[in-house]
Amino acid sequence: MRVRRADTPANPSRRSFALLMTALAGSSGGCSGSASEERVRLRTKVALHGSPTFDNALGWHVELDGAWLSIGSLRLLEGAPLGLRAPRSLLDLLVKTAHAHPGHYHEGAVLAEMLSPQSVDLLETTELDVAEAVTGAPLSGQLVLTSPAIGAHAELLDEAVVRLEGVARPTDPDVDDEPRRFVATASVAELGSSMGTVEITGCPYDGGPIRAAGTMLLGVDVALWLDQVDFTGIAPKASAVSLSTDTRAHNGFLRGLAKAAAYRFDLQSDP
Repeated sequence: MRVRRADTPANPSRRSFALLMTALAGSSGGCSGSASEERVRLRTKVALHGSPTFDNALGWHVELDGAWLSIGSLRLLEGAPLGLRAPRSLLDLLVKTAHAHPGHYHEGAVLAEMLSPQSVDLLETTELDVAEAVTGAPLSGQLVLTSPAIGAHAELLDEAVVRLEGVARPTDPDVDDEPRRFVATASVAELGSSMGTVEITGCPYDGGPIRAAGTMLLGVDVALWLDQVDFTGIAPKASAVSLSTDTRAHNGFLRGLAKAAAYRFDLQSDP
């Protein structure tokens, strides 16, 4: 995860994207700037990736009752995390190995972007604003979380960028079979930003090239958010208990939120 502050210089690739879109809009026919680049529009949708019921790595069975997220923007990028790039040749593999650094990532140019903030219910499929795009081959995605939340679930989220409600039970009933009702929230400050946004980049992209109009999809893997959360410290009660800040459980939740692998981008072409 990368936190980009307001005083950070703008990424040149994003300026290039804006200039490219302007050039394409003014070109003949309004859609193509060259034989290899055309302007297209993509619908955008967000939903839960996987099931709202799952077991985590620390021996807890989780059932989600609600999951909400405050989205600022979505982008598809040319760059991919180094470990995900397929080498074109043996020389490419040797060069990549010689210069590899853990977590190294180069964004590359922006090929699609949706810039309208919205709050979403992850247990439903939500359609966001249209993304402006150009034809090309994305290899990764980027999600920006924003606070305060805007849209249908702004009042519920308030200053938080994410809110979960659910029940956790030990997977081994011989240890304990008491349910723990919980609420988990996170703010941009808790995720390391003081500027109102948190940028999660280098997210996996499972789709193919952008060739024509279609739908950009974001699937959020909430199970990965909670994979390292130990609910032992939550007392079994009839009402929900919030994961307290600076506790082991809440810190595990924050680490899960910061994982790029929890946000999977895809592309569906129109029929």
